[in-house]
Amino acid sequence: MRLRVESGAATLRDAAAAVDDPRLALRAVDAAETALRLLGSGQLPTTWVLFTIRIADCHLCAHDPQAAVVLLAPLLDDAAALPTLARHELRGLRARPAAVGLAGS
Repeated sequence: MRLRVESGAATLRDAAAAVDDPRLALRAVDAAETALRLLGSGQLPTTWVLFTIRIADCHLCAHDPQAAVVLLAPLLDDAAALPTLARHELRGLRARPAAVGLAGS
C-alpha cells in the first residue's frame, strides 16, 4: 500500500512543474525515491525504470539537470530497448526548460 502512495510522486512532479516550485519538486524526488526503495532493485524492472525516469524528471523540475543526467545516462545508452511507456516518459522530459543537454532522450 505504501508503494502506491509514494508512487503518486508524479502528481507532485506535475504540480511542481506547473507552478515552477523547486521545493515541491524535491518533495516529489523524496516520494519517488521512497517508492523505488520499497520496490527493490530486482522487482518489476519496467516499473523500476519508470520510477528512475520520473525521479530524473523531478530533478529537472527542481532545476537540477545534472542530477537528472546522472540518473538517465545508463538508460539512454540503449533507449530504443526501453519499454514504450518509458520512452514516452523520456519524451516528456525533453519539454522541460531544464532539459538542455539531455540529447538522446
